[in-house]
Amino acid sequence: HYFRLLEPRTVHFDFRRHTCGPSSFASVQLACDPSDQFRFVRGCTWPANVSGPEQESWDAAISCGVWDALQPTAGDPHVADGVAVTLVATEHDPVGSSGMAFYSAAWHAIRQLREAGHWVLTART
Repeated sequence: HYFRLLEPRTVHFDFRRHTCGPSSFASVQLACDPSDQFRFVRGCTWPANVSGPEQESWDAAISCGVWDALQPTAGDPHVADGVAVTLVATEHDPVGSSGMAFYSAAWHAIRQLREAGHWVLTART
């Protein structure tokens, strides 16, 4: 069994953590649609000042944050992977953004969806 999202929803999260040096910052907006299987795609472009390797790293961090937030919790033993997630907008700081900041922003955004979205328990076919 798994949870399948019942209605489209957009979630957003700004992650900020102040440290001794530059602050860590990342912002994501994710469009989430009902789906029979999990899917993550980037539907926006990174600014020109973000290098190719950095784009790949941040895409992977966001995807992992999304996937990890959909996993079972102590209160609910089922994965909530019946959702197609599209990254529709991001914001970053040229000095303070990192893969960990994007992972955290995505995790928190999807955790909001997991807790407040409308889901239905579905049997795998």
